[in-house]
Amino acid sequence: MASCQQDVALYVTLEKAPSKDIAIWTSPKSEKNQIYLLTRLVNTLVLHITHKQQLHHVSLSKARVYRQVGRLLNIHVFPLSSVDVCQEHGSEVGSSWLPNTELSYVSQGAAILHRAMGILQQQGGWQTETNQVESLELVLSTVLPKLGKVFRMETVLDAAVDQLHCELFEKLEQMPEWNPSLSQVKILQRIGKNTLLTHEVTAQSPGNLIGQRDFVNVRHCWKKETTVYLVGTAIHSEFMPLQKGQVRAESGLSCIVLQPLEGDRRQTHFTWLLSMDLKGWIPTSVINHVLPQSQVDFIGHLRQHLSTIAHP
Repeated sequence: MASCQQDVALYVTLEKAPSKDIAIWTSPKSEKNQIYLLTRLVNTLVLHITHKQQLHHVSLSKARVYRQVGRLLNIHVFPLSSVDVCQEHGSEVGSSWLPNTELSYVSQGAAILHRAMGILQQQGGWQTETNQVESLELVLSTVLPKLGKVFRMETVLDAAVDQLHCELFEKLEQMPEWNPSLSQVKILQRIGKNTLLTHEVTAQSPGNLIGQRDFVNVRHCWKKETTVYLVGTAIHSEFMPLQKGQVRAESGLSCIVLQPLEGDRRQTHFTWLLSMDLKGWIPTSVINHVLPQSQVDFIGHLRQHLSTIAHP
């Protein structure tokens, strides 16, 4: 079986509980019948382990059962019934089953997290877009299949990881109060604690080269030890159809990584991957200028907001 970094997510729905909804990291070249057989094998092992637990009066969480199956088969497998998708480390996986629509939101969040993790590990192929030495803001870019141009920002912020997680995920709807590039952020639906369906509208401003856009995204938060990953991607949802007079842009990938700065946990190393399709008849040269500049502007607004909180 190929390594997790080289694989893609396949989401398989089985007919019967307890392993009703399963996601398997597996090779994209696998034939459909191979996927079916692998899924049946996973299902059988889950039932077997669960049965053995009952015989020996042992109770394991679903997360641990799936981890055992993954180790036996040398694959990564996790239940999509979880709202804490793909948490091989950290808190236990939830036990409640989700409706198919919500499962699709969670699965897309997990898939974009998986893709982002692979990009973050990529060492070569990056070129410098902007490098602001005074504020320690570096923006790099690379071109990837299906995503196109991906921008990568690196900087350090004077705030702890927990505070930034709160501001950028928990208090998402308050973001327009300190980020003037947004006029509205609304959470359309919450799936557990770590997955959100959101609608965002950019602000109208004089001289704006792009014009007003709106986005519908699924956002997912994943914590691994002291690092927090905040990922998002565009999604089509009946909760927010196309709005009259607005251009619906699409976020191909957004991934913010928050890591405590070594030697000073009051500071955070901030990494941001961004790939976006702004739609409309906009020259590529304009988009390639606007997107990295929007990252720099966002960090500027965030720094100001953090300073205001620290010294009200």
